[in-house]
Amino acid sequence: MAQAQRHPVAAARPRSSPVASAPLKAAQTPSVRDDAAGLAALLDAAHSALHAGDHRLAYEKLQAVLARDPQHAAARQLLHDNAADLAELLHHDAMQSYRRQQLTEAIGLWDQVLELAPEHALARDYRQRAQELQARLAKIQ
Repeated sequence: MAQAQRHPVAAARPRSSPVASAPLKAAQTPSVRDDAAGLAALLDAAHSALHAGDHRLAYEKLQAVLARDPQHAAARQLLHDNAADLAELLHHDAMQSYRRQQLTEAIGLWDQVLELAPEHALARDYRQRAQELQARLAKIQ
């Protein structure tokens, strides 16, 4: 009978398990260690993408690292070391957007190219053409 009396009281108490409350607690107060682990995971993913030849994915991961920590030395160095390849891929994407007349997207991509490789003459020229075309189209509408 003692068990029958405890059971209703136990049922009335809110149950909280350490496992159930841990994700909520972590989401509310992210620790520096969790952030460092997240940055390390992004950087590892960038390295893996580069080794696999997926420069676009590597660029995205490196940008994610730098968005969270703009001074991250390893991400900055990796981006610098691969800037030429990344710039060419982004330029290619910009050209495709330009041909589809997605001018805003193309201009944004060329901005990224010029951020990586300020001397990229084709990106600068095509960016200017896209802006001029965008201005002419705006006048027509």
